[in-house]
Amino acid sequence: MLEVRNSSNEVLKKWEDPKPKQVVDPQVAYMISSILSDAQARTITFGSQAFGFGFVVPNVWTASKTGTTENGSGQAKDSWLMNYSPAVATGVWMGNHDGRPLTSSDNSVVRRVSHDYTEAVHTQVYQPDGAWQPNQQVDRPEGIKDMVVNGRRDIYPSWFDQNAGRTSEKLTFDKVSKKKAIDCTPDAARIEMDVLKTTDPITKQPAYIAPDGYDASKDDDIHRCEDVKPSVNVTVGKSDGNQVEIIANVTQGTHALSVLRIQVGGNLVAEVPVGGSGSYSTTATVNGSQSITATVEDQALYTGSGSREYKPKDD
Repeated sequence: MLEVRNSSNEVLKKWEDPKPKQVVDPQVAYMISSILSDAQARTITFGSQAFGFGFVVPNVWTASKTGTTENGSGQAKDSWLMNYSPAVATGVWMGNHDGRPLTSSDNSVVRRVSHDYTEAVHTQVYQPDGAWQPNQQVDRPEGIKDMVVNGRRDIYPSWFDQNAGRTSEKLTFDKVSKKKAIDCTPDAARIEMDVLKTTDPITKQPAYIAPDGYDASKDDDIHRCEDVKPSVNVTVGKSDGNQVEIIANVTQGTHALSVLRIQVGGNLVAEVPVGGSGSYSTTATVNGSQSITATVEDQALYTGSGSREYKPKDD
């Protein structure tokens, strides 16, 4: 209705085209259109049907959205398909007038109606009028940019900053579990690393991205404060001049043993793999009085050490 006049030809009411009000940012609208027109992405839900009639109209770019209403018991009451192009928006609905469930939830009927109408109205109406050209897409607004984020190229709005909310922070990890260190993580198992901290803009919750397979979301679950550390004591056996037999008596703790290291005067003279409790010996050159130290390490990087002072018999 354009206007209403009375018997005196006076205008009582007249329709006026109001100044349009923008309700969606053009970049947001463009990105939504990109999503709704992506047949490949639609395959997650529709499989090969995503490239079928209704969704894909020959030479006509469309953005599409399906929908249905169910009756609360899992039965579909209707089926619809909305799509739009730069020239026209189309909606097709199918259902019973009294709300009875459909006998089938197949959407091929609405897709076929939408397909045939959309193809015809573009090629027979809008194209002859010069209002549309084959494969014409919606205009790309200023600000939309192509970026590679996390190894994938996509479109992003002008205000997107992939470094926003990201800071570098140091966290201490456990080398064994590759998770965050706890109070009971031994010093030998600790490693401090730079991690990327991001803050979710909605929940404000922090998230951490750590390198080299480390997990910043979980705590060390290998070490316990009640763990028993390995132990070792050192004795000296036979000697022949400055060649001395060094004996390490090793006792395993909570975790399996890994390696035994022998030092003379602070210098490493032997490194022996060990599989359990027992005595392990090696012969080393010991010149004069020296401190002999044995250190045993287990697979959780707990260590135990024992030392003794060695003096040649003629000292």
